Amino acid sequence: MKELLWEARTNLQLYSLSAYAIALTNEPDRDSNAQKRIEAILNVLAQYRFEDQENQTVRLDLSRVNGWYFWSWFGGEYETQAYYLRLLNRVDRDTLRKLGRENDAPQLVKYLLNNRKNATYWNSTRDTALCVEAFSEYLQKTDELAPNETVEVLVDGEVKTTVEYTPDNLFETNGLLELSADEITSGDHEITLRVAGDGPLYYNAYLEFFTLEDPIAKAGLELKT
Repeated sequence: MKELLWEARTNLQLYSLSAYAIALTNEPDRDSNAQKRIEAILNVLAQYRFEDQENQTVRLDLSRVNGWYFWSWFGGEYETQAYYLRLLNRVDRDTLRKLGRENDAPQLVKYLLNNRKNATYWNSTRDTALCVEAFSEYLQKTDELAPNETVEVLVDGEVKTTVEYTPDNLFETNGLLELSADEITSGDHEITLRVAGDGPLYYNAYLEFFTLEDPIAKAGLELKT
């Protein structure tokens, strides 16, 4: 089956290519031929790679793919991103570094976290499960489940909150800081994150406001400076 899929690789969608490469990484006696195929698939996927340097995110740009699977129950946008992340989790760091993809996994994680269409889930229970599964594999590989750091959030030089992250409280700590309208006056404001200790830091900023525009112009999901 693996040989047949390799012969038909030019007709496979990005979702299927990622799944095929994952199967190759699972071979207990993986030879140089399998390694070459994995690298070849990563190079194909790289043709659809989109990096947003401003937001420090990476994703596969599926808008450049011609296919009917957008309207199917499988292989959709976030399922494909999740399978690409699972593949990155399985490829050794030396290979990723050689291909210039060593930073893709954390940036893809950030993209998926920032683009949940429904606050706590993506589009369906299926793609949500695949994203969570990919995140779990990423955490196991990177040891991010064992942070030891303290984070201070400053607004205009004033400490608004201090949060400590440890392996014991990682899933219990509330790292949310809410500012009311009274605290956000007109003009420029500076938000600073001050970190002490070991561990990565993921952060997001959200703004809610009322507008009288009609119609309201589409502006995307990100805050802009």
